[in-house]
Amino acid sequence: MSKKTASLLLGAYGLLFILAAALTFLFVTGRTMHKLVGVPLILGVAMVGASAATSFEEFKARTTGRGTFFTTFSIVAALVVVVGLAALNYVVVKKGWTHDFTKNKVFTLADQTTSLLKNLKTEVHVTAAFGGADKQYPEVEDLLSRYKNVANDKLVVDYFDPIKDPVRTKKLNITASAPRIIVTSGPEGAQKESRVKEPTEEALTNAIAEVTRGTQKKIYFTTGHGEKSIKDDKENGFKKFVEGIKSEGFQVEELSLLAHKELPADAQVLVIAGPVAPFLPQEIATLKAWTEKSGRLFLMLDPDTQSGLEATAREWGVDVKDATILDPQSQIPTYALGMAAAEHPITAPRRSIFALQSVWPLARPVHKLAGAPAGWSVTELIKTTDAAWGKSGPLPAEGEVKADPAKDDLGPVPVAVVATKGSGDSEIRVAVFGDSDFATNQDLRLAPGNYDIALNTIDWLAHEEAKISIRPKTRDSSHLFLSQDQAMAMQFSTLIVMPLGLLGFGLAIWLTRRDK
Repeated sequence: MSKKTASLLLGAYGLLFILAAALTFLFVTGRTMHKLVGVPLILGVAMVGASAATSFEEFKARTTGRGTFFTTFSIVAALVVVVGLAALNYVVVKKGWTHDFTKNKVFTLADQTTSLLKNLKTEVHVTAAFGGADKQYPEVEDLLSRYKNVANDKLVVDYFDPIKDPVRTKKLNITASAPRIIVTSGPEGAQKESRVKEPTEEALTNAIAEVTRGTQKKIYFTTGHGEKSIKDDKENGFKKFVEGIKSEGFQVEELSLLAHKELPADAQVLVIAGPVAPFLPQEIATLKAWTEKSGRLFLMLDPDTQSGLEATAREWGVDVKDATILDPQSQIPTYALGMAAAEHPITAPRRSIFALQSVWPLARPVHKLAGAPAGWSVTELIKTTDAAWGKSGPLPAEGEVKADPAKDDLGPVPVAVVATKGSGDSEIRVAVFGDSDFATNQDLRLAPGNYDIALNTIDWLAHEEAKISIRPKTRDSSHLFLSQDQAMAMQFSTLIVMPLGLLGFGLAIWLTRRDK
């Protein structure tokens, strides 16, 4: 390589280093006083100066020739593109424009969260005990920034490092295993506080709802008849369902109707989940008396059981059939596929484009009674496909089963019915489902709609329609936690070093061949 070519190559590399410094400032560091900006800039200026000093005449000739115009034009065009991208990046950062490209929309707040934040009447303070080096900090910061974008000045977020500020950590009673997000609201001395165990949307929304509402509504589950247990974390338990109810901002307790002549005054919804033994007459009387006083009841009755409530359901306009639904199109015939059969808040959440598909294991038909009692409005909420039917009598042990039009309930078969009477806050609301297994720990997430339908029913019964929505989905991918320096190094390597390195390599080959 000749001295002239070496000098030109030195100058070209110097320009590349200067360009690298500019791009690093714009897209990586955002600061001029940083080694990733300063070092390439100093090296670039020095290399251009050395090139100009060693081949001044050659430099002068090349900058005044005919090709200079095209070279200058290319450089100016490249600078315009770079400046345009920088301006666009600045606008996006300042205006906060985002778009969620993820498959499950894991970065989009649910309807219930958006509604809650937009309707905040009082200021809510969120204290997050996460330092910048904490591996959960990026996730927490991203979640809270999305909340602030919706709530604006009604949500105040404060971060602090529990390691660097031990005095505040002790004052707030924060430990390594305790919740590190504290939500407060209300005047000094009468503040309500709620602590968020996990940095998830459901948990944070629940905490905000808890500190901003006047009183917390209670959901009671009956006991004493073999119902699903709210504490059971095994396959057939209701622990996951109850955790979801709590995440909606409700309190949950068990209740024995036999031990109470009337329901507690704070009961918002009473849930009867899959009883296997019949209710006693005095219990049914208590239940009917409460329902007639604007009560709200969620009744889940499985096949092959007699709860004693079937006759009571007829008084509400609901006919619970003594049969088992079979679906030959399902991989498991006793697991029937259900689809929304009516426009209703439970199955058609606000602004949702999704149809809530659900699966009903070992369900029984639940119909709207022909000629509903006066004052009652009854809606068949969810039905099976046309291929399914309600099989009367015991199921055969093996072999193909076919519907008998003379005895069986032909599809589509309704599996969930809601009934209302009255209007306003005093409206009586009853939901009668022909299955309780769909909400068990094992089957709650079996289909996309099971979880949402179960919680939406609770919300609707409690007159909390604002909470009804398609709830946030979990992400499919795993996390990669990087420190700030690691993230910056990755950006510098991929955005600056790799493309400009390839460009410099190409320049070296071109100048070397041209010299020959």
